[in-house]
Amino acid sequence: MRDKETPLPIVRLWPKMLPDCYKMLDACRTAKDDGSISWPSYCYLPINAAYTYLVGSCGLSDADAALVAAELTACYLWRRSKFVYSYDSDLASSLAEQVDDLKD
Repeated sequence: MRDKETPLPIVRLWPKMLPDCYKMLDACRTAKDDGSISWPSYCYLPINAAYTYLVGSCGLSDADAALVAAELTACYLWRRSKFVYSYDSDLASSLAEQVDDLKD
């Protein structure tokens, strides 16, 4: 699998635009771990953390931050694990054919 077939190009683009973006999100996560900030434990980092960073530290407008906060959060999380799932095309086709068999 080539890098261009993964989120890696976008993951690498964010720190070129905002050099400290991942470090700042790491700081949010550290604040969660030490109890300074609270959010549900099932969430590693909420989109609102990126949104708050983009508005407060980067000066983006509320609207612009809302447009890109989810992408930044996804890139931050993906770069930790870098999992890419590739499904066999026969399996994918078989599953797609079964969609009509589902009952409401």
